[in-house]
Amino acid sequence: MEGNTCLVIYATRLQWAKAYPLSEERNAHQSLFYLFRDVGFPSALIPDGATSLTKGEFKRVANKTQVPIYPLEPFNQSTAEDMIREGTRLYQRFMIGRNIPKILWDRVFIYCLEIRSHMTLGHPMQNGECGATIIQGHTADISHLADFSMYDWCWTLPPRDSNQENKQLTRRLGPSFNVGGELCYALLTAKAQVIIRSSVSPLKKEEREAEDIKQMKSEFTQELSRRLESKQGGETPDTMNYDKYSIIADDSGPSFVMYEDDEKDEFILSDYNEEENQIEFDKYISSTVRHMEDNMEQVGITKGRKRGPDGKFIGKYNENPILDTSVYEIEFQDGRVESYFANQIVECILDESEAEANITHHIKDFVDHRRDSKALTSDEAFLRVKGKTIPKRTTKDWHIYA
Repeated sequence: MEGNTCLVIYATRLQWAKAYPLSEERNAHQSLFYLFRDVGFPSALIPDGATSLTKGEFKRVANKTQVPIYPLEPFNQSTAEDMIREGTRLYQRFMIGRNIPKILWDRVFIYCLEIRSHMTLGHPMQNGECGATIIQGHTADISHLADFSMYDWCWTLPPRDSNQENKQLTRRLGPSFNVGGELCYALLTAKAQVIIRSSVSPLKKEEREAEDIKQMKSEFTQELSRRLESKQGGETPDTMNYDKYSIIADDSGPSFVMYEDDEKDEFILSDYNEEENQIEFDKYISSTVRHMEDNMEQVGITKGRKRGPDGKFIGKYNENPILDTSVYEIEFQDGRVESYFANQIVECILDESEAEANITHHIKDFVDHRRDSKALTSDEAFLRVKGKTIPKRTTKDWHIYA
């Protein structure tokens, strides 16, 4: 819709990625200016062997800013391609689940990468943080992602109009990113125009259920389809071939049924079948279970649900761990496999977690350590302040060897 034919995507192993739209691939160097402005100068750029990313104007801009380019050898997968794969899975769900016209592909994909960059995904390099927090050096703000989802119905007001009666029905296309403040959004009008507004509010529950608003939505969709038809070569959003956006075969996430819009406050996945959607219910897989046995800590890894002689799962899944009767198989370090109930696994996870959900481990003894002559003795380790004994918090001149 906005003349973009491709995206330049920058990514790191921290599961952070940023996408910049371009009208032509040969203009890839322009994305470097946005990257340097938004994030800073990376220590290196590692693209594939594409000419647009290794030579010409792209290389000249990188050299001018002293950012080296180290291309990968042919047929090696880059970090950006990993993020493209995961972003594509989320993109396909949005396109199908919210019936988004494919002409809006660029804004949807940019939004998907922005969401992943603000998610704590359990990656070893994230250390309990999201990629955006690590890259920025401070706690990432999710305000621009929390209030609305992609293609939500919303009201907006013109910048010079404060009269609520003149509010306009639009559909949200994500944050504006480069126009306005943090809470400034890109919106789609019935005339197939993208406008930037900060005065945006969601539809209230009574408005979503009102017949006149439903009629307004229907007229909006018809007008938008008519306007988009000429821009899509005669193919309207209602007659799109959604097989092009089918979920790829190895995708382990849930798939959604197409619907016109969100009429409910929640989208509940309670009708899922355990046998057909095992991944949805196996949320404890790979979790660690620890218990003491003969004064030694035994560590096991959750391998999966246990099945009975009939081949079916033992127990029944429930979102409430207290009511979950599922049985899981735990493999310990010595090779033995034992059965644990779901609530036992949850109890082990809670015992190892702090209030902020960080995993903790208890130290039993220090071995292979020494102290210098300047280290505090037990008599020197405390102070008396206003009648109270306060410990001196220091480990100076104590040495522990790995």
